[in-house]
Amino acid sequence: MSVNSNYEQMDHLPLEVMRFRDNILTFKHLKGEQTHESWLRFKALLLQCPTHEIPELVLLECFYRSLISGNKELIDQLIASGLVRQLYVVITQLLDHMTEANQEVERDFHFANLLTQLDELTKKFMKFEVQGKKKDQYIPPLKRRKPKNNEDGQVEAVEAMLTLLLNKVNEQDRVLEELRGNVAMINQMITSHSMIIPLQDSQIKQLLSCLYIQSKKDLPSDTKVNLKNRV
Repeated sequence: MSVNSNYEQMDHLPLEVMRFRDNILTFKHLKGEQTHESWLRFKALLLQCPTHEIPELVLLECFYRSLISGNKELIDQLIASGLVRQLYVVITQLLDHMTEANQEVERDFHFANLLTQLDELTKKFMKFEVQGKKKDQYIPPLKRRKPKNNEDGQVEAVEAMLTLLLNKVNEQDRVLEELRGNVAMINQMITSHSMIIPLQDSQIKQLLSCLYIQSKKDLPSDTKVNLKNRV
């Protein structure tokens, strides 16, 4: 196909598709973003526009080019032969597995951090609770000490922090469940596309075969007989 025909084809693409094509071809790494986070964003772009008509090799080059040097080194270690020298399906599966592994590590790290904070706040709360029980006991006037003005405020602050932290833990679980659902949906869509493409190829081959047989039927079966009839 010539360059002019390529431009004509792009001119006939809907404006929305051309916008998605541009976002894919100019994909950029965000500051502080890890490799698996970049891959999830890039993959989301591809799923939003399945009719982008960009070759698979170009897609891999666009993604690799967008990474910073540190993330490129990680990809080079993961795929020793080079990103663009492997099959597109193989690369996407490797990146998907890497993403799932990193998400598991991040989830465990955040959960452990939240549990540590919860444990510290629980200890503080128990300390203030013990002090409160002592305050309720009868103490002779001579042994009484003037309570600090900020003790009650500290107890309330710890209770508020405990409530906030528990809400964060619940929110973290909810986000992780949504993330698992999104990953499952993405994998299902990829599987569906991979099944449709061979089916379409088979249908095209059958159609071409039928057209070829029909064209042979339309041609004269014996050119010699036709020539004799003309004579």
